[in-house]
Amino acid sequence: MDEPETGEMLGILDGSADEVSPAASRIIRVFLSSTFSDMAEERNMLLQDVYPKISDYAKRKYGVSFQMVDMRWGVTNEAQNDHMTSACCLKEIQNCQNVSVGPNFVMLIGQKYGYRPIPASIDADEFEIIRKNLEDDEDDLSVLDIWYLRDENIVPPQYVLQPIDSILKNYDSSDDDLKRASRDEWQDTFEELRDILMAGAEKAFDNGEIGGQTKEKYFNSVTQEEIELGLLQSSKDINKKCLCFIRDIEDLHQNVHHHRAMKFIDLLPAENGSSAQIDTEAQDRLKLLRDNDIPEKLHQDNIVRLSTHWSDSAGVSVSDNSDYLNKLAQAFYDKMTWLIDSNLEEKNLNEDEQTKEIRQSLLIRNKWSSIFFGRSGVLKAIEKYIKDGSNNRPLAVYGESGTGKTAVIAKCAKEAKKWVISAKPPVIIMRFLGTSPRSSHILLTLQSLCSQICDAYGMDKSNIPSEFKELVTFFSDILKEVTSHPRPLLIFLDSVDQLSVSFDPFTFQWLPKYLPKNVKIVISFVPSVFTLLRRFKTHLGDKASNAEPLPALGDVHSMDIINARLSECGRTITSNQSAIIHDIFSNCSLPLFSRVMLEEILTWKSYTTVSLNMVSSSLKEALNNFFRRLELHHGRVLVRHALAYITAAREGLSEMELLDLLSLDDEVLNSIFLFWLPPIRRIPPFLWTRLRLELGVFLVERDAGNVEVFNWYHRMFKEAAAERYLVDEEIKVKIHRNIAEYFLGTWSGKAKPFRYSVFLKSRLALTTDDGAEDRNVPAHALVLCRSKKGTLYNKRKLTELPFHLIKCGNKQELFDKCLFSYNWLWTKITTSGLQFVVEDFELALTVFEDTEIQALADTLRIAGVTLDDYPENLALEVTGRLIDMINTMPKIRDLLHKCDEQGIVHSSVVVPVQMYEVPISSLTRSIEGATADNGDNLLLRKDTRVVSICLNGSVQSWDTSKGTLVNEVSLPKMKSECYHQFGLYPSRDERYIVCECRPGSQYIYTLETDSLRIVNEHKLSSANIFHDITVSRNYVCMDNAVYEIHHGKKVRDLNNYRKVNAYVQLAVTQCEKYILIGDGSLDMYKIYTGKRVKQLPVTNCVSCIQLTSDGRLAIIGSTVDCAIKIFDVNDLSKTFGEEVVTYNPQSSFPEEIMSADSYASQEVSELSLSNKEGAFVSLVKRKYPIIWSLKNVSTKPRLLKISKGPNPFRYLFQVQFSADDKFILAAELSPNIMMWDSISGNLVAVFQAHGNDIHDLVVGRNSSVAITAQQNGSVINVWDIQKVLTMEKMSSVKQQEYSVKNIAFSNQSNIIFLTRVQPPKSSKAYHYIDYFGVEIIDLASGKAGTLLPFDRYGHVLSIANSKDASVVVVCTGNAQSNSISVINIETGKLLKTMSVPGCKSVKLSRRGDYMCILMEEKAELYSVPAFEVVGKFDDCTSGMFTKTNAFVGIGPSQLLIQESMEDDETLTIDLAGDVIAIHYCEVIDLILITVDDGLQVVVTAFKTEGFGAIGSLTEVSRDGINDIADDGSICIDSELQVFELERCKRIKKLLPNSSKGDVTCVRLSSKGEHAVFIDTIPAPCVKVCRISDSQIVAKCFLHCVPEFLEVVPSMNLIVVIGKDNKKLFVLALRDHDRKYKYTNMEDRLAQILGVKSMRDISKFELPEKVREALKENTKSEQIKHITLNENEMNVIGRQGTVVYKKKTVKKSSSCRLL
Repeated sequence: MDEPETGEMLGILDGSADEVSPAASRIIRVFLSSTFSDMAEERNMLLQDVYPKISDYAKRKYGVSFQMVDMRWGVTNEAQNDHMTSACCLKEIQNCQNVSVGPNFVMLIGQKYGYRPIPASIDADEFEIIRKNLEDDEDDLSVLDIWYLRDENIVPPQYVLQPIDSILKNYDSSDDDLKRASRDEWQDTFEELRDILMAGAEKAFDNGEIGGQTKEKYFNSVTQEEIELGLLQSSKDINKKCLCFIRDIEDLHQNVHHHRAMKFIDLLPAENGSSAQIDTEAQDRLKLLRDNDIPEKLHQDNIVRLSTHWSDSAGVSVSDNSDYLNKLAQAFYDKMTWLIDSNLEEKNLNEDEQTKEIRQSLLIRNKWSSIFFGRSGVLKAIEKYIKDGSNNRPLAVYGESGTGKTAVIAKCAKEAKKWVISAKPPVIIMRFLGTSPRSSHILLTLQSLCSQICDAYGMDKSNIPSEFKELVTFFSDILKEVTSHPRPLLIFLDSVDQLSVSFDPFTFQWLPKYLPKNVKIVISFVPSVFTLLRRFKTHLGDKASNAEPLPALGDVHSMDIINARLSECGRTITSNQSAIIHDIFSNCSLPLFSRVMLEEILTWKSYTTVSLNMVSSSLKEALNNFFRRLELHHGRVLVRHALAYITAAREGLSEMELLDLLSLDDEVLNSIFLFWLPPIRRIPPFLWTRLRLELGVFLVERDAGNVEVFNWYHRMFKEAAAERYLVDEEIKVKIHRNIAEYFLGTWSGKAKPFRYSVFLKSRLALTTDDGAEDRNVPAHALVLCRSKKGTLYNKRKLTELPFHLIKCGNKQELFDKCLFSYNWLWTKITTSGLQFVVEDFELALTVFEDTEIQALADTLRIAGVTLDDYPENLALEVTGRLIDMINTMPKIRDLLHKCDEQGIVHSSVVVPVQMYEVPISSLTRSIEGATADNGDNLLLRKDTRVVSICLNGSVQSWDTSKGTLVNEVSLPKMKSECYHQFGLYPSRDERYIVCECRPGSQYIYTLETDSLRIVNEHKLSSANIFHDITVSRNYVCMDNAVYEIHHGKKVRDLNNYRKVNAYVQLAVTQCEKYILIGDGSLDMYKIYTGKRVKQLPVTNCVSCIQLTSDGRLAIIGSTVDCAIKIFDVNDLSKTFGEEVVTYNPQSSFPEEIMSADSYASQEVSELSLSNKEGAFVSLVKRKYPIIWSLKNVSTKPRLLKISKGPNPFRYLFQVQFSADDKFILAAELSPNIMMWDSISGNLVAVFQAHGNDIHDLVVGRNSSVAITAQQNGSVINVWDIQKVLTMEKMSSVKQQEYSVKNIAFSNQSNIIFLTRVQPPKSSKAYHYIDYFGVEIIDLASGKAGTLLPFDRYGHVLSIANSKDASVVVVCTGNAQSNSISVINIETGKLLKTMSVPGCKSVKLSRRGDYMCILMEEKAELYSVPAFEVVGKFDDCTSGMFTKTNAFVGIGPSQLLIQESMEDDETLTIDLAGDVIAIHYCEVIDLILITVDDGLQVVVTAFKTEGFGAIGSLTEVSRDGINDIADDGSICIDSELQVFELERCKRIKKLLPNSSKGDVTCVRLSSKGEHAVFIDTIPAPCVKVCRISDSQIVAKCFLHCVPEFLEVVPSMNLIVVIGKDNKKLFVLALRDHDRKYKYTNMEDRLAQILGVKSMRDISKFELPEKVREALKENTKSEQIKHITLNENEMNVIGRQGTVVYKKKTVKKSSSCRLL
């Protein structure tokens, strides 16, 4: 168990921290302060040449964004209208100080003090003092009174400078002359106002009525104010945050009379023709600031002084001052990167996703709780719930959107620790769902909650599941574990309705119905979204005790909130304004509405005229008015585009992203640059800052991919913005396309073309219509930086790019850059998790109907368990499942090509041939929200609904297209452990559903189909029921009686029709007048009178009844002879009650032996009509499906063809026609579904529907939908039948139906032989042990052939082959004896069948001319094909042949050797102990014998010529040597110790930290370059270790526990067999740069394997005569129904290696030569 976290981190983990700092920013944001006119060239040069280089440096080295904020350009006259320029600049300085992780303030100072503004507002007392001092001089103050108005709504009151256009109406006129005159007038007015205020402040100061600091604000320049805030008043490590660059124009004073001098130095206006004079007062202020204040505060290393000379052309110009500008550029770059390094070299900016998620939740809590007001009733109710120890259910707070749920949850999460009475404080966990990517998915949210609980309580979190169902169970279990801790647990989950629909969170199956002691959960949601309130109540199973409504505030509370907020902001409103607002709130009092209205009210001045018709009356109107004001104040185009980009973004946009997008949007730029050309074609930052400030609290910043992004603070804002700005489809596509191009980096480093407006072209006398400029936007590489701290990926691109490519319909870029890009897929899985990748595919499939997208999406879903934890397996998973699609799917082919070439970075293993079955994209949806395992299912409402009943009695209605829950009802009296006890029966008109659970329950329920409302509850009167439930339109037959379905009224007991004391078949005719009762006889009765109207003649008992929908015919199946009789049951027909025709299956198919057995009795098991009712299918004895015609009795019936299975018969059930009658489907007694062509009767598809045996198949009658459910499972799969055939044709590899039991290798021929058997599905399952098959796999071609088709040959024990694959020996056995069959593959002849009692295995020589039969404690050598005994050994337990046909056997502490088969002379070599293992290397003709002498393990090397020992190894693991390299250079033991054979010396140990027992099956690749082995750490997998540098170059997770592994060195192929499923996998080891060029599957395989021609292996199949001869061995008594024990199932041999029982030995550390 992990130790709990301590300190500050624990305060975050347990929710106890009151104040939480934001996560470390990844932005360097620097404010550039300078005067405007004199620094134009410097700022332009920095903007164009230096900032991009610094940005690249910061991104490349630290992965942070560098942003330079220059507010001095692009400030339009319109922007100056509201006098907010100075205030915006000062707020931006504070923003830089708060956000930047590096430097934040830079000064460019020349010889000009600069522009001095007039205050936008002045305190009333101060204003009146200044005015009073001026009145004494009898100055004209009317201009002051016109432009400054007293605002009583500010507390205390202020005089506010009026917007320019409110007085000068032509300030922004479309008439240039009027506009020019108006702006000249404002300039004169501005100067007059400034002079008046300066004079008044001076006098007031002299008179002691105001202080010096107050006076200074009327004299300070904008630059002075910026430096005061950015440097002089700052106390935070300014020498790491600030820089100052000072420029001196040495000869400036000599040029003050130049017409441009006023741009570079402060000059007094020239009067009466005199020359301009220097403004000494301004210069003195500048000197004090530049030469005293700044050096006193800032270290000299942070100050750069540069000098230059005057340029007559411009004062400072690029041509005349290039040396100075170059020095400035270099100095700026050097100093800025120096400060970046100083700040970031030792700083860790990477915070794990979990901590970031928790931190963000706490920040949201603090923000919302700080603005919370009122709601005391709801708070008390939640407080009561938390204190109530007896209430063990979750609590829901619900209300419509905008009612303030989030604020309530935040306030409760903040206050809850005060409510809990316990010895120790509670752990409080909260999530505001939908506010981050990870809190938008229930799977990720539950994982996050579990992780936080484990951290807070010190529990082990290593086993948190990634599968949803297991995760729900884990979450419930971990809550129970919390009860053993003294600290209570409180969980708050806000806005459940904001979750993604993935895993269907709206059924609340993830939420425990009952909570353990000391655990409370509070959730909130909108009740009308997904009918969440009803679903919550249904889930809890009670009415409403734990659901707390959150109503609107009401006008009184709304006014209280407004007044409180105004007070906090230092404002008030007039009585008239208050009355109007009160009237508005009487119509709409949502908290969100009051929040929106507050922003509008805050703009009201006391002199603002407000009327009822001027104020918004609804939330929607208020939002639109808010947007309209923004457009009016900031420009329609800028606002519409900026907000459209934010609204269209998947997760919002960062400030730099938005500025970049606006800078790429020429429609926006053209609306800004109407009269001039900017120094760089980008949007002026000032314009966005000004807009951002007015957006206020409605735009919030959230973390997304390590970047703070802007997004709407409430869903309704996003909806309103989308409705206003993205409703036009063309505009929406354009916005998404612009964002997509931005994240693609389309315009990075290149000029983007644009077109000049006609007006600008004329105004500037331009000679061309078109221009092109670089917009300085980033390239957006997938990898932002690599450093010693790790790799930083571009998560923003990974999130946004696919979303916008899909939305704008750019398929090609989507496919090339995202969905079918290996690097993209791997990067996103690694950084974000597979769930977000699958989400991209699901979104793409909603727009593009594409088989290749579907196939890859299915592949990723299937591989999800592995890829989430081990993304390096991506290439293996994709190629292993999609190779067969190469020839037909070009996008898949391109992806596989990238996997083959680029995948080497993550894995040195390539999949040469299809390894898994092609993903079945005909699976359209898996419904996984069931509350328990499935019992029965129905398809209703034209196949749009599936109704299922679960083992816990829950009945659920699901939407088949969306997989979402529609309705649910709990039937607590109906529960069982067995799925086959449940039944669902619809009425003919689908109005009702009857539910039963027999014999588990005594109750039968009738439900209304649409609502699942319980119509009737019927308690069974008898335990002996003699029929299945039968439902018509008006009646239901149940409980041995007929009832009216609606009222539940009994009509008549069955015994009132006739005596019923055995099982009968029932049917109600379509006219609803008659009931058919069939057992040994078949009778028709009137339902109400009970009168028998007809007796229908049958010869045997009735087994099933089917009625045609027209009410005319009844089709009757029977037992014994399995005859099918058809009767006319239409009472209006002349032949009413007469037999129409009789069908006899056995006589129709005399060649078929339709035998019965213990499972399939003699009967017609099922009858199913085609939808057009022209034919029907009968299932005879559960094994023989036959199609019969109803239209023409002379039409020959068709027996549906069934391929040979692992058992003698393949049992079927639920045979049905497809909706179009073209196909027939049936479930097999296995996980498979079979599908036939109804015309030809041919089997066209067999596909696995589930992992376990199927118990339910329902085929739609109106569409191509089918649903399946498995035994002991809750998942319902929805299939598209039409797509089944397409997918069937795509795969050359069906899932391996039989398990590998034995394997034998022929390395010389690159061939392996396999025996396969049918595995038991469980310890209770049976299978036929006398059935097996032998396959041959050509590793050089990847093709598999059949040596022996699956059939009855006996119980296979082992298989052996010669090295040249010419001879194969199959050892079979039965209850009495064993026998061997020797087969010559080349000639196709059975050479010999020998009975060999006690035979364990057989060994063959290289060419198959000799064989050794190993029996109990003895061995016999035979020549082949003469089969003469050429040698015998007693006490020989195993052995092998060398390349010279010498035989080496193992005896007790001995080697038993026969060097020649020509004579029987033998050699015995005594050994020091028991033999553990023996290995042979043919290349150097060397045998290694591993011996345990009781003290140590010794490996002795023998040359086979003369069999002399040449050396030994003693520093060997207790299991001895595992493998020898094929060139004889090295060998390796089970502990991955590598030995050089030539010197008998250990040279290294691979993976020195691996534990004993973790590693098994160690093998060496070609020339001993790699070690391949099975490892259990971190999970069972195959690993490849490069021996030269001990690096793990591959980890292969194969969805099974690997049990057996072998390497074929000649081709560097790895052959693996799984433990449980006994499936075979082939991998190719290719640890080098891989360059392939192929267009089809054959070319790919040839290039990967390095072969030029493919062998035809069809010739290996043995002739029928040989197969029949082998079957003769089975004529003796067999044991058929036996489950193989574990030892028998694990019999797997290895050519050339014998491994003996392990012994514990003492390991020696020495190595010696003999």
